Amino acid sequence: MIDIHTHVIYGVDDGSASPDMSRGMLRAAAAQGVRTVVCTSHCTPGYRSFPWEAYLARVEELRRFLQAEGLELELLPGCEILYTDQAAALARRGEIPTLNGGRGVLVEFLPETPWDTIRKAAREFGNAGLRMTAAHVERYACLREDLSRLAELREEGVFCQMNAATALRGAGLFGDRWTKKALKSGLIDAVASDAHNLTSRAPNLEAARQSLEKTMGEAAARRLLEEGPGEILRL
Repeated sequence: MIDIHTHVIYGVDDGSASPDMSRGMLRAAAAQGVRTVVCTSHCTPGYRSFPWEAYLARVEELRRFLQAEGLELELLPGCEILYTDQAAALARRGEIPTLNGGRGVLVEFLPETPWDTIRKAAREFGNAGLRMTAAHVERYACLREDLSRLAELREEGVFCQMNAATALRGAGLFGDRWTKKALKSGLIDAVASDAHNLTSRAPNLEAARQSLEKTMGEAAARRLLEEGPGEILRL
């Protein structure tokens, strides 16, 4: 599996708080069958400079840990961009990390962000030669009130990511109807952990895979946890 949304780098955002926590998160991910983790620390372009030096040093530190432990887990660079008016220009200039150094960017919005702003962001990144993946699309009120907007985003070239915890809550008889429809309609391109720690927001792709296989079949689970994320990273 490929986890394109994690906060495993310690001490740079609200994710992992220590080297021990980061190592534990990576051990947990590897044990669950994850083979690639993208380190998408938070970034707010124009308001706070991305902590490049600390971030890159800790990515390398954790790569050495994985090698020493013999864990078959690849760490790739990236960040989770909180959309601002400066975001696309700064990403184009290389001032904030793209996903695996390619054309893909993981972008989040505030929950009450208007639909027009999300669509505007997609076009700004596209005009900058980048391709947006909308992080945890289930959080945005404008998308929840009109599922067809996910299809409109995909027509703009946007990938749609859902958190694994949301996919798990959507399962079962009393699961979230919007989540079920979004998944079964094929409007979600990737499911990711958005892991921040080892307790309340721990790596959870193994549980998500089991649930998706049960409710949607092996092919759908493979598309959401392997093929879709892989396509995003090949940009």
